[in-house]
Amino acid sequence: MSDNGEVPLRRLWAQDAMAEVRLFQARLDIAATRVGLLQPQPAAERQVTVTAVHRLLECARKAAHGRDPVYRPVYSWWSGNCVEAAFRNLHNAEGLLALLYNQDEARAETPEAVRRANESLPRGTPVHDLACELAEARKEGAAINLGDLSKVIEAGHAAADRQRARLRTFRNVLTTGMTVTAVLVVVIVVVAAFWPDLVPLCFVQDAVPANEPNVACPVRATRVDDLALLHTAAGSWDFAVVAALGLLGGALSSALFIRDLYANATPYNVTVPLALLKLPAGALTALAGIILLAGEFVPGFSAIDKPIQILAYALVFGFAQQLFTHYLDQRAQRLVNAVPTKARGASADDSVAVR
Repeated sequence: MSDNGEVPLRRLWAQDAMAEVRLFQARLDIAATRVGLLQPQPAAERQVTVTAVHRLLECARKAAHGRDPVYRPVYSWWSGNCVEAAFRNLHNAEGLLALLYNQDEARAETPEAVRRANESLPRGTPVHDLACELAEARKEGAAINLGDLSKVIEAGHAAADRQRARLRTFRNVLTTGMTVTAVLVVVIVVVAAFWPDLVPLCFVQDAVPANEPNVACPVRATRVDDLALLHTAAGSWDFAVVAALGLLGGALSSALFIRDLYANATPYNVTVPLALLKLPAGALTALAGIILLAGEFVPGFSAIDKPIQILAYALVFGFAQQLFTHYLDQRAQRLVNAVPTKARGASADDSVAVR
């Protein structure tokens, strides 16, 4: 706890939120000092707006510091309650603050509001059309209607908040899938360690000279004269070794295919859970692939006679999980692209609002 009673800001999103709070507070203080004809609102209405903005900023400050709602590490990370409370109060404050702008400030704020609306609102909707009208008014040098600007800011932020909520839900689904897959792999490996003969991952060679190994398993090659005793060739480490090679293949896939999913400017990072999901998925596909080959489900693989060949196939199958997780990569990219960010709109101007 700091000297002023506030919780230290250890979370990056909370630092970002507090930076926005300080910025809007400074704008509010500037707007509140206007007197006479410079006021864009009647005095009574202006005072109510100032009070409302100040209250919203205070709510955002409490949420960023984890006081209201109270920040609980696991629950708050999962539900995003503090994140949503902080940024939605900030966004509502920004919308109301627009009612206090003078024309110079309104003209300066219009491009960003229009860009956000253009990225987050469907074309042809009334608010998107309103954003287009604001852009045209600014371009022609006409007066900016503060009520319209406030509505465009509010609607653009609301749509962006919904996109961020979808991104959080997708992140939670990825985390759940990763956990379930990892637990499943661990259970399979542990069971196979105690009962390796349940599903032996071994390949039999029919025509081999006497006294040479005719059975290849992931860990060793051995001689079995009576194929009815094939299960005795299986080792307790077979499944673990195959799973480890599959996990390595999943890690290689993660390194190659996650590089294009750039980090987004939201508090919800989907890149890490998506990358981690590929690890147990690689182990699971490696185990499934070797079982299919050993069971002669796929013809043409009877020439496997060395443990290293089995491990090589396990590595390939682990990498091949990308065939199944590629859809998740694409879905994550679409969700990230749907969230408006200043990075992608840094070069935007009034032209973003072309109908």
